[in-house]
Amino acid sequence: MFGRRRDSGAPLDGAGELDLPNYAADPKGDVIPLTAHMRLANPRTPQTANTRILRRPYNYDNGVDQNGNLEVGLIFVSFQQDIARQFEATQTRLVDEPLVDYIQPYGGGYFLALPGVRDAGDWLGRALLTP
Repeated sequence: MFGRRRDSGAPLDGAGELDLPNYAADPKGDVIPLTAHMRLANPRTPQTANTRILRRPYNYDNGVDQNGNLEVGLIFVSFQQDIARQFEATQTRLVDEPLVDYIQPYGGGYFLALPGVRDAGDWLGRALLTP
């Protein structure tokens, strides 16, 4: 379902967590299924190269609530230049993935940052405020 080894986090075709999956060597999804979360989220094709995001998940475990339900989850943070081109495109590829039966998203929001300053003649927000 994820495309990674449970014990190490390595891609199913790799040895370490940070190994890059080799989808080109597995075009039919015999090793990493075509429906695996990691393969849908980042297919690593020329057509999807401009939709890549920088993402970081943070697991949390708050124990058990008063009804005996586990309070565990994942806080997902991503950084991108264009919400529609990158974040929304990635989420669209994940529609109806097998993982949706096991997750319950709630909350969220967008936080925007101004473009950085390039040199001494530049100023914060210039790209937004000048033609």
